[in-house]
Amino acid sequence: MSYKSYADSVKKGLKDKVGSQLVDICADIVKQAQENANQAPPKHPQVQTGTLRRSITLDVDKKKLEGKVGIMKGKLEGDKALIYAPFVEFGSATRPPYPYLFPAAEAVTKKAKDYFR
Repeated sequence: MSYKSYADSVKKGLKDKVGSQLVDICADIVKQAQENANQAPPKHPQVQTGTLRRSITLDVDKKKLEGKVGIMKGKLEGDKALIYAPFVEFGSATRPPYPYLFPAAEAVTKKAKDYFR
C-alpha cells in the first residue's frame, strides 16, 4: 500500500495565505501610522511638508514571512525623514514625544488574529 503526501502543497498554500495576510497587516500599520502622524496639534506638531507621513512605508518578503514598516533608507523621501523621525516618535531633550508608529503597530497587531479568519 502506498500513500500520497499533500504536505508540500498544504505548506505552500499556508505560506501563501500567511504572506498575503502579512502584506495586509503591514499596510494597515502604515495607514494608521500615517493617520497618527497627520493629527493636529497638540497631539502632534503641525504638519509642515508631509514628508514624514509620506515616508512611512512597508517592505514585505513573503518567502521569509518578514514584514517591515517604518521610515526606510532609499524609499520615497525616507532619507530626509530619517533625520528627524526618531525625534518625533521618541522626543528629544527639548521636545516631547509624538508617537505615531508604535501606537499604530500595537493597535494593528492586537487584532492580527482577525486577519486569518
